[in-house]
Amino acid sequence: MIIKQRLFLKLISKKLMKIQRLLTKINLIYLFFILWVGVVLVLRHFSMTPFILTLTFFLFVFLPGFSLTRIFKISLKDNLGQTILALALGLIFIFSLNFLAMFFGWRISLLLKIFEIVAAILFILAFYLDFYRGKSVEREPWRLKGIFQWSNLLYLLILATIFVGLSSIDVMGSYMSGDAVFHWAIIFKAFSGQPLTPENLNYIKSASIHPAYGFPLWHIFLATLTTFLKSDIFTVWNNLATPLTLTIILVWYWLFRQILPTRGLAILAILIFIFQQAGWIFDKVIIPHALGQMLLLPLALALALKFIFDKTTNYKLVITFSLLLIFTAAIHVSYYLYYVVIMTTFAFFYLIFQFKKADFKSIFGRILIASYANLLLIVPFLILLQMRGKVVSQTLTGFRNAPSQPLSYAFFRTLPNIFDQLAFLSLPLVLIFVKKYQRLIFVLTLFLLVPLAYSSSISVFKNFLMKNFGFIFLDRLYATVIWQSIVLAIIVGFLILLFDRIISKTAKIFRYIVEICLLLFAVEIVWAEAKYGIVSRFYQKLFTMDLYQWLGKSYLWILIIIFIVLIYIFIGQKYFDKVKNFFTLTEFRNFKVVFLVFFILSFFLLASNYQNYYQSVKFEYDQKYFFQTRITNNVVYSESFGGKEAIDFINTNIPPKSVFLIYGNPFSFPYAVDQFMAAYPGSTLEAQTDRIFSPGVSLEEKLTTLRDSKIEYIIYPNLRKPTFFTQYPQYFKNIFENDVIIYRVNRVKIESEVNL
Repeated sequence: MIIKQRLFLKLISKKLMKIQRLLTKINLIYLFFILWVGVVLVLRHFSMTPFILTLTFFLFVFLPGFSLTRIFKISLKDNLGQTILALALGLIFIFSLNFLAMFFGWRISLLLKIFEIVAAILFILAFYLDFYRGKSVEREPWRLKGIFQWSNLLYLLILATIFVGLSSIDVMGSYMSGDAVFHWAIIFKAFSGQPLTPENLNYIKSASIHPAYGFPLWHIFLATLTTFLKSDIFTVWNNLATPLTLTIILVWYWLFRQILPTRGLAILAILIFIFQQAGWIFDKVIIPHALGQMLLLPLALALALKFIFDKTTNYKLVITFSLLLIFTAAIHVSYYLYYVVIMTTFAFFYLIFQFKKADFKSIFGRILIASYANLLLIVPFLILLQMRGKVVSQTLTGFRNAPSQPLSYAFFRTLPNIFDQLAFLSLPLVLIFVKKYQRLIFVLTLFLLVPLAYSSSISVFKNFLMKNFGFIFLDRLYATVIWQSIVLAIIVGFLILLFDRIISKTAKIFRYIVEICLLLFAVEIVWAEAKYGIVSRFYQKLFTMDLYQWLGKSYLWILIIIFIVLIYIFIGQKYFDKVKNFFTLTEFRNFKVVFLVFFILSFFLLASNYQNYYQSVKFEYDQKYFFQTRITNNVVYSESFGGKEAIDFINTNIPPKSVFLIYGNPFSFPYAVDQFMAAYPGSTLEAQTDRIFSPGVSLEEKLTTLRDSKIEYIIYPNLRKPTFFTQYPQYFKNIFENDVIIYRVNRVKIESEVNL
């Protein structure tokens, strides 16, 4: 009996030891996620703060994303890359559920329950598989003492820059007018508890989708977040810019790492990115077109470039970014088309520059896979949409029929700012490094798309894009592909690298002197700006309108001089090894010196908006703004359609989901009431229906337009005098009056009297 007990205890001991070994192999990240879920479940019962929203947003994305990386064993071998991969898979998971919700007509409460259940199942399954396999979560090995090194000083600068940028965004909040109001209407319909069908979520009364925005998957996600947090759409909208901005900075830094040959250049690029023009859009990233431009497209491109240039990646990564592209197309089709245009052009330029290279076939093959493998998934999807409701043909028709306007850019003379001009003028210098660093061909691709698309002298490409995808697609191409920060980082970074090389060849005492001088100069410029605003004044005097105009007039001469210099450099690179070795991009060596140079450069860029940044950081620090309850009031701009009195009348006396034509076409109407507008803003249909308000249009034409439309009610300003509508009471019945008049359209009479 004693022997049996000992054997039993020994067996149990072995089992426990085996379990212990397995548990030690499984990363503590599972425990971290469990604690994270618990914290969020507790905090959701408190008044919402940006901190709570940020924790919840990242949990919604990263919990399913991480689980999917473990279940399907997808690994990118580096910590940040694995985080980006989890982000992509998390978004794919969210958008997949939202698409199913639209297809089956789930309500938002049911969607939230399904999300919670499926996310929990995926997490448990991932844990079980890791436990069963006995494998740890792959990550880069790191040691605590490895963090405290001079080489990591540059990351400290990034963190400081991110803090400044996020403080500004957190205090400012999201964009709360213009396009935002249009999207509130869709979020309101999703949040209100209706079935999440295209018919219910539409801005107009139609079962078809918007020609550009497509499926409101992002809107449904925002409604889901709002429901989970028991908040309101305006508060969530206003505060979500903070976590989105942090996400975008991480994605863009990783994207720069896929393109640029060194970590130092990527850090410089992200610093310029945060402080320069790309930063203006951070408060608008919650809007679908900005989300596509700043997050979804760069994320897909980063994953695609990782696949192209990292031969250890496989088909799993291709499937990942292909699925992401499908949902990018569903949210805003333009950014899927931009991806195809960018990658096709990249393949063309890679063929020109690299066809003699030994690894050309393998890399070029991967470029083609990254460019067009998504078609295997998206073409059947498009065929299904076309068969169901002619969505594809209607979308293309909507693009083609969009009102044409002059393009914002006619290439160099109309570039929006000096930094874009400097980036274009510096672009030829990138050619010096292309032969040695083939990834930089992607940078050339982005910038050369602009003259191809906008130059009048090269009109074939321009005409093709305009004819098939319309004005808006072509007009927004510029802002999508001009990544000025990456070109400026290459050129400025090379100059800093030359300084770094010179310092490296000097005596140690001289390096100490240089470090002290740079430190004193850094302290001096901070003090001078804080006390007298000297740096910002110098910035304004340097980058003036006169300089902008001079560059616009003289760019051809400047380019000629640059190309002459390039010819001499190319000759030198071919025949002299010293010249060839001179133009190399390596990691920096003197990190203290480089850190101080980066700091001075960053502060100079910051100086253009120093007071705003300073006040934001001060307010964030003093008020602990990130942790404060900030309820955004119900932002209803209702003056143009009668205010609260009219809203109450419509809600109690007019059937839901009726179609309204309103003078001025206010975006805010469909989220104030559960009604439809007559047309999308800026569409051809809007131009047609607006003719009803024109005094120069005959009665017959107006009645014909009404007959062909779905308009049931008209809201028009109360002019306190007879108007067109009061002259024809048989067609337009006055049912409400204050500062506006609401008319009920007699559609039966119009349809019977107006000839078909």
